Amino acid sequence: GTLAPGNSPGEMHFTGSLLMDSTATIQMELASSGSFDQITVDGMFTYDGVLNITLLGGYFPGVGDTFDLFGAGSVTGGSQFDAIAFDVAGYDGTLNYGTGVLTISAVPEPKTLTLVGAAGLVLLMGARRRTGMR
Repeated sequence: GTLAPGNSPGEMHFTGSLLMDSTATIQMELASSGSFDQITVDGMFTYDGVLNITLLGGYFPGVGDTFDLFGAGSVTGGSQFDAIAFDVAGYDGTLNYGTGVLTISAVPEPKTLTLVGAAGLVLLMGARRRTGMR
């Protein structure tokens, strides 16, 4: 099933523990740097399944922005989501499972990676020729 804090954005509080299994999806929404869904668990939180992050109302986060999505009394060791789906091309979200904080990062475009790799190869070949290496 899907767990969604809901009221765009919303908050959920569990007084016990929360166990997500591999078929579960948690739907979290970001509306601004100060307005986003949150889930708080007083007991043990076991992450699993898929974390799906969506943006609301035209909001677009910046690289390095952080969102305190989850709070827990404790986290089951080794538990993590199978996937984090982030709906913004060129950006990614990394979750610190211990603190529940999502950090936004940029994902290099494939053509940028290809250009960087090609430039490195050209530099390496030039260096090998200057030193007489083959």
